[in-house]
Amino acid sequence: MLANWWTRIEAAPGFGGARRHVRDILGASATAFLEATGILCQDGIARNLPCASCRGHGHLRQVIQIGGAFHAVCESGASQCPDIILDAREAASLTLDVGELCRNIATALGLQGRPEALRDLAGVHRTGAALSGPGIKHPAYLVFRHSAPGYREALGALAARQNGAPFAMLTPTDRFIADGTLRQAKASGALLLPLTGILTLRNGRFAATDDPKHLFAGLGRPLGDALRAKAAIVAQALISDGTTLPAWRDLDELQYRALLSEADKYDVFADEKQQRVVKSGSVPKDSIADSWFSTIRAAVTCRGHYDPNIAGPDRSSAKQIFQRARKAFDIKAQASWRIFKSVRHEDGHMVYAFRPDAGVSFAYIFQPEG
Repeated sequence: MLANWWTRIEAAPGFGGARRHVRDILGASATAFLEATGILCQDGIARNLPCASCRGHGHLRQVIQIGGAFHAVCESGASQCPDIILDAREAASLTLDVGELCRNIATALGLQGRPEALRDLAGVHRTGAALSGPGIKHPAYLVFRHSAPGYREALGALAARQNGAPFAMLTPTDRFIADGTLRQAKASGALLLPLTGILTLRNGRFAATDDPKHLFAGLGRPLGDALRAKAAIVAQALISDGTTLPAWRDLDELQYRALLSEADKYDVFADEKQQRVVKSGSVPKDSIADSWFSTIRAAVTCRGHYDPNIAGPDRSSAKQIFQRARKAFDIKAQASWRIFKSVRHEDGHMVYAFRPDAGVSFAYIFQPEG
């Protein structure tokens, strides 16, 4: 239903006009949907609309109010173009709200952050940030161009702006995306996504045709891996958003700072670089001992059950160090811990299992090894 819409705004991002005209070219259903979502908004009375009777000559009909009605009068003055009488609703001017379009796209694709236009790049809007993995996010830009060279130039400008960091470029359609542009995107670590292929309509709103995690899973690869290898690794993090298995990430400076900006989204956020632990609903704890981070790292990397008496950094007090660290790095619900489980060993002493409960989110950031 919206194929014509994507094509129209790609050709003319300032799309709009009298409701009668918009309805004629998009159809009643598409027009109603775009108005209901706020993507098309009413802005007074239209000044003119194209004359269908003079098609091919480029004549316009001027909208003039006469009494309680609006007359669309053809500027040609030809007899075959009698006035069209419009009511106030038909004569209302509909204009594109690009910010609202970005917000609708962001909601459907699970993008985070507020949309904003780039002042130095016309027709480019930062729509939000895409998650390509737990704690790993990259900007997504909506780009309007009406030619293959236009998209190629926009891609180059965004790649320069990102300075080698991966990003997603959203385009209304793929009709101007040439093979050369696809190769350029791959070399830039960018992901090109035409909206006609990844958005559909469901229950009166935009919806993704696939899980956004799958759509953005390849963001930054394969070049992204090479870029990360060249970039200095400043930290290593074990991350789970509560719905996925914990995963290790090597972080360069940009990725580390991006993860820091999301600290409040995790139930537990621990950072060895800052010697700090933040737990949801609790006062942050600073000056966390190195030995606490060491024992937690040993526990999460241990195969099988973790026994502080064997694997701890200080055998004389290893058990006490782990128990103190667990109070900072774990969450206790009633009588049980939610991340590190206590298990009684066959000889009677206590060992521990790194076995997070479903729904618990955490990010443990450690100094890089080696």
